[in-house]
Amino acid sequence: MSFVKKPVNPTMLKNPESIVHIQRTCAGLGDVIGVEPVVRYYIERGKTVNLLSYFHEVFCNYPSEQLICDFAFHYSLNQSGLAFFTHFRQNFINLDIAPFKFSKMHLLDAYSKEANIFDLKPSTPRLFLSDEEKRPLFTHDYALLHIEKNHFHKSRNIFGVNWKIIIDYLESKNIKLYQISQTGKDLVAPWVKTSSLRDLMSLIYNSKLYIGRDSGPGHIATVFNIPSLLFFGSVNPKWIYLNSENKVFLQSDCKFAHCYNENYNHPRLPHCRLVGARKNPPCCVVPVSDIINAIDSFIG
Repeated sequence: MSFVKKPVNPTMLKNPESIVHIQRTCAGLGDVIGVEPVVRYYIERGKTVNLLSYFHEVFCNYPSEQLICDFAFHYSLNQSGLAFFTHFRQNFINLDIAPFKFSKMHLLDAYSKEANIFDLKPSTPRLFLSDEEKRPLFTHDYALLHIEKNHFHKSRNIFGVNWKIIIDYLESKNIKLYQISQTGKDLVAPWVKTSSLRDLMSLIYNSKLYIGRDSGPGHIATVFNIPSLLFFGSVNPKWIYLNSENKVFLQSDCKFAHCYNENYNHPRLPHCRLVGARKNPPCCVVPVSDIINAIDSFIG
């Protein structure tokens, strides 16, 4: 494990000017994973990076001792420590505000703009597993399904799919479908209840196929180059992923396509302009045939 979880004593940092503090706390798992290319940029230039986030586990086994993942470092400093931190505030980068300031561009571009990095090349984030984590939990081929509802934004969910058809179709290809979920709700397939983020990463790494809405597990699947069917609803996938390699983006046509991005800075995202609040947004209703065709594009 290559990151520090306990608070770092500022007096132990002999060269604080070489430390860059990057904050990404008001974010989901995928947004934090997306910070990794920025972290790597500074490490490659000899900096030590203190990444402030709630998802420390995802950066275990990172191949550099120059990455410190320590949310407590920011918030548990005593008065002298706060003075230390304030003194070196020029090394503090708050990426929490980047998506709001630069909403109509790729997330990595928004991060680089906020960090004033002008030579950051596009790069998929990198995550690292131990040899033990790379060992599969199952001996048979399996696919993973993640359809847990986003209760804040209805237009980011999946509606109208008869998942029994998908389950049966995958089984005809000798692939077992399992479901991942934080809460155990919305289950349509056997639930693999992971006990940690690392277990989830291992499970995704060893899967044959990933099927799910745009969310943190989808980003993990992309990092590990797992063939993925990603449902986007009202979100523009080009602002989330660098390319469509080994991915199929599923969303139905709409004359107000990508309205989530258009209204990102709105304090309360409006309801669907076509059907209102009570009906399912058309962009989130994907025909089963489209899903099967996407599966066939990977496993034939």
